[in-house]
Amino acid sequence: MALKKKNLVLHIGLPKTGTTALESGFFPKYSGYAGRFYGLGPNGAAVQQNYFIFTRLQEIYLQFSGALPPSGSGWRDDLSHWVDELVFAEAGLLIISTEALSSWSRGPSMIWPVHYESPEPLGNHPIMFFLSEIRDLLPQNINLTTIVTLRNQSDFLGSLAAQERRERYFDSTNFDRLASHGDAFLDFSYSSSNSR
Repeated sequence: MALKKKNLVLHIGLPKTGTTALESGFFPKYSGYAGRFYGLGPNGAAVQQNYFIFTRLQEIYLQFSGALPPSGSGWRDDLSHWVDELVFAEAGLLIISTEALSSWSRGPSMIWPVHYESPEPLGNHPIMFFLSEIRDLLPQNINLTTIVTLRNQSDFLGSLAAQERRERYFDSTNFDRLASHGDAFLDFSYSSSNSR
């Protein structure tokens, strides 16, 4: 007898791409939503029940990336147990949304690339390998769909500047790196075209 197909949807929201709006007004409408939430909404009980799945995935990614010390069993074993513990809604849907998976580790913390003067990204973003590990661990009856939200870079930079207080942002080297040095690490178009 064939197992019922299930869908695991991972939404990786880059900063300033409407992630909070999706997490507060759209995703909670689905009983299979696991992630940050603002109020309980119509499926509050389901959201609370799935919240552990969301927080555990973030912890494992932080261990994988080196931002948190490894657990006793290691991130791969933790990820395997996480897959085994997935709980799907009746419709066979589980949605996880987080900005944390878009961060690039710089040692003891996860940061947005624009917050540091000299990021040293090499190769693909770490999430690419992490997603392939999840895909390989999933049973055949679970489909993995990944949604990455991007934003026009000039709008992104303006929104980030407004959020962080204009004087702090434009007096820092962050903006100068983009304007004067053409730092490709801030170029979403370049980043996304090289991560396929």
